[in-house]
Amino acid sequence: MTAAVSEYSEVEQPFLLQLAEPVWTTIDQGTGIPQDPKSSLRANFRQWLLPAVFNDAIQTINRKVLPDYLELKEWLRQRGPALDL
Repeated sequence: MTAAVSEYSEVEQPFLLQLAEPVWTTIDQGTGIPQDPKSSLRANFRQWLLPAVFNDAIQTINRKVLPDYLELKEWLRQRGPALDL
């Protein structure tokens, strides 16, 4: 007879703990099926991309890589009004 293995305790929780160590923000919703998408920063459960989180991360990266990021952002905004920067 084999013991039942919990996917949450054996896979999901260790992975979340590993991600949380460096710089990632993790949202541990525990066991069971989540009921509220807002607790995971989403508008609904079909949403797989978090636009606000993604945009903040990209802006942080750009500021580190490009010291004149704000000037470049304004330059891009003037030349590409269709871009949502």
